[in-house]
Amino acid sequence: MKRLIVVLFLIVSVIELANNILFNENFETGDLYTHSWVTGGDMQPFVQAEEVYEGNYAVQFGNNDDSCCLGLPIEHDQSSYLEVEITLPKDALISFHRKTSLSGDCYLQFYIDDVLAGEWSGDNDWHLVVREIQAGTHVLKWGFMECLSLNKAWIDKIKIMVDMDLGEEVSVPDSNLMSIILAYIGKNPKATVSVMRMLKKKTDEGILPDDKEEKIMTPDFLIYDEGRIYAKELFDIVELLAEYISISDITGLEHMHNLKYLDLSDNEIADITPLQNLTEINELDLSNNQITDITPFQNLRRTRNLDLSNNQIADITPLQNLTEINELDLSNNQIADITPLQNLIFFLFIDLSGNKITDITPLQNLTEINELDLSNNQITDITPLQNLRRIRNLDLSNNQIADITPLQNLTDINELDLSNNQITDITPLQNLTDINCIGLSNNQIKDITFRWVRNLDLSEDFSLDLSGNEITDITPLQNLRCISNLDLSNNQITDITPLVDNASIDSGDCVDIRYNYLDLTQRSEDMEDIQALLSRGVDVIYIPQN
Repeated sequence: MKRLIVVLFLIVSVIELANNILFNENFETGDLYTHSWVTGGDMQPFVQAEEVYEGNYAVQFGNNDDSCCLGLPIEHDQSSYLEVEITLPKDALISFHRKTSLSGDCYLQFYIDDVLAGEWSGDNDWHLVVREIQAGTHVLKWGFMECLSLNKAWIDKIKIMVDMDLGEEVSVPDSNLMSIILAYIGKNPKATVSVMRMLKKKTDEGILPDDKEEKIMTPDFLIYDEGRIYAKELFDIVELLAEYISISDITGLEHMHNLKYLDLSDNEIADITPLQNLTEINELDLSNNQITDITPFQNLRRTRNLDLSNNQIADITPLQNLTEINELDLSNNQIADITPLQNLIFFLFIDLSGNKITDITPLQNLTEINELDLSNNQITDITPLQNLRRIRNLDLSNNQIADITPLQNLTDINELDLSNNQITDITPLQNLTDINCIGLSNNQIKDITFRWVRNLDLSEDFSLDLSGNEITDITPLQNLRCISNLDLSNNQITDITPLVDNASIDSGDCVDIRYNYLDLTQRSEDMEDIQALLSRGVDVIYIPQN
């Protein structure tokens, strides 16, 4: 019997070598005994049959139960890994399939001799991974570190072959982009795990270097473009972060057909043609570039989050086909006509600030929207906004608005900025009882006597900016409750007694009354009122006066 097993093993080995297969693991034995696998971590990987790419079995990293559903506590900083040592007689290619269900900063990682050769996050279905591997002895390792216990990942069908089609060689003319792509496929020796983490952290937290010398990527830190890239090596990349490294040419990205998240912000990109067929993209950030033509976007119908802020875009017609989009940032461009947005009814967030917009009629049917920024435009008529009943945050600052009547029924508004307009009557705001932050600075407001101010009853702290107006009488503010920040600077106020009479203005609150007409001489009534507020713990800013 033993002789028969040996003969069968030799026959299989000869067949595999004849097919140029140097290593094959499909886990179809239902265990990890076919090769000298080493497992480890808080949650050791195991062979299971529920989630497989092909056949009956695959390896799972992470918990083998749904802790969240069973009521078990979710553990932090959990690890799970699988490794094997191999010796290859010649250069070869390794391929495997992977799937992830990972949240937060958790990644499934693949190492060749402690060199990161790939990492993947998020919820992604099975994808093929192909990497080059040189002759010699190597340790191959899969797994994740510092993850929540509810995270899971799977690998299946690992194979090392001498002859495997890598597809065409990919041309990447931009050396900075080349270095990033090489890092993602394990061919950039300068791209350590810490470097890739810094990229991810900077993107997630919106951190930009304080100085150009402190860029996450510098020629000495990461730039390395001596490798070759092949089409199939890019199939597994679903997330690419390449911001703030002076990329000007994105040729080569057209081969990343499975890309879902792409951040190319803060570069020098003008031509985005290579993106035109990347139809799987969900999130795309191209802010702070030199883009004028967005025609390539007309086919990206699955895009949900798109940031094109701080470019030179005037025509947004290609966006009219992005029917699934719900977050769009077009701030600081040269847009005058927003008609292409009129049928994109699933918007939740739009930033159109810093453009040349006068007519906002195309927005009148976007009834699902809850955040809208139209600041720094040339808008006079806001009637089209009157039916946007779900809006929570609205910024209309720095326009030419005089009549705010259309806002009177938008009772869900939480934050509203109307500063730097031509408003005189704020009566339409009296029904906005859910609001907790209003900016009304630099208008032409004289009278603040109306029911809303007197009867405002909020459970949250309230911020009100009335600076830079023509207010003389602040009596209506004496019943304003829960106020935490009040700016009355640059008005014509001579008496602040109503603030002293408002008992809800107390410790921790801030009141700015500079540049009015208060008497700051010792023992004056105004100084006594200021002292009364200070003694209650109010932060009063009162110097200088007019």
